[in-house]
Amino acid sequence: MRRWSLVICSLLLSGCLVPSEPAKQAEEISSISAEGALLAHEVGERDVTGTFARVHAEALRTKLSQLEPKVQVDTLARLLRDADAEFAALEDESGGAGEVERRLERIAKQAHELAK
Repeated sequence: MRRWSLVICSLLLSGCLVPSEPAKQAEEISSISAEGALLAHEVGERDVTGTFARVHAEALRTKLSQLEPKVQVDTLARLLRDADAEFAALEDESGGAGEVERRLERIAKQAHELAK
């Protein structure tokens, strides 16, 4: 009985972690992008290892991918895709960290404005 309770709770919680309201989705995109901007800054300053940056960027992309199926607003979907592309550049070190940082900050700001 206890096992089934845990399974049911896990299933319920997994659906609750992804916001379905556009304002909450915008907040989530803003938060993830801001965290990515901070990561890009640390990469640029050489404060983190390449492995840490790659794994952290991958984790942030995973958060975005969980949100993506729920996003129905075109502007939010575009911001989500743009943020994902920046994390991909950070993951494979194909973009300059400073440029990635600035672009993620812009995405975070735009998403924050949409959340209001």
